[in-house]
Amino acid sequence: MTDLTPHQEAASDHALGQLDRPELDEFLASLGDADSPTDHELAAAELEVALLGLGGEGAERLPQQLEGRLKAAATAYAWALDSKPANRVELIAERRDPGVDLVRYLGWMAAAAALVVVWFVLGKRSEPQVSVTPPPEPPSAVPSVPAPPPTPEEQRAELLKHEDARKLAWSATKDEAAKGASGDVVWSSHAQQGYMRFKGLEPNDPKRSQYQLWIFSKDQDERYPVDGGVFDVDSSGEVVVAIDPKLHVDEPTLFAITVEKPGGVVVSKRERIVLTASAGG
Repeated sequence: MTDLTPHQEAASDHALGQLDRPELDEFLASLGDADSPTDHELAAAELEVALLGLGGEGAERLPQQLEGRLKAAATAYAWALDSKPANRVELIAERRDPGVDLVRYLGWMAAAAALVVVWFVLGKRSEPQVSVTPPPEPPSAVPSVPAPPPTPEEQRAELLKHEDARKLAWSATKDEAAKGASGDVVWSSHAQQGYMRFKGLEPNDPKRSQYQLWIFSKDQDERYPVDGGVFDVDSSGEVVVAIDPKLHVDEPTLFAITVEKPGGVVVSKRERIVLTASAGG
């Protein structure tokens, strides 16, 4: 038994080609003068087009209206299977109208049988899809920007914190480059570091000459003071320059600035001494 009305059962059998001649005549008579195909026929025809790939690129997704028709027709066909013989092909062969093409007739049968499969496919498609959103990735660590190296002024201030650091004031000579120059030198024998601070010292042209520091000490022959490095002054304002001693200096007694040729010299003739700073002793 099925829940189909007699008319729905006849329409389903008609779409499947299962009506014999008297049943077909009775069904067509019930339709009156209407020439339009039934919903069952439309569903089967639309499914056959989709299965044969006649819909082109747009047939990949069945229209919503077609899905509804297929579900309804598939339900009808599934109910019909409960009350009709199992061998559908033999039944069709026995009841078909001789004037109907067997190949087309079997095509309707295949399309109708596929309704059941499509019904389940559509059912799966219509099930709510649970979207799992992956947890957001943690923001990438912002690379830390390295702190800029300390300036000579900052390093000089830090050196002054050493217990053995000494600050000595510059004394200007009569050399024209030292006119109005002042400043000081800071030195730590323990750290073997020092910084020179100048203000008003005449800027030099590195292509013509450079300034050079000499460090005299108790344990060093005064004829050969320690080379403290060459440097340039590009501004008459305050300038801080790091000392670059070539040898170890334990007890400095005098710091002297001379004007030398570019690159400096190994032994100075001391023809142009512009600044000195005495440590006593």
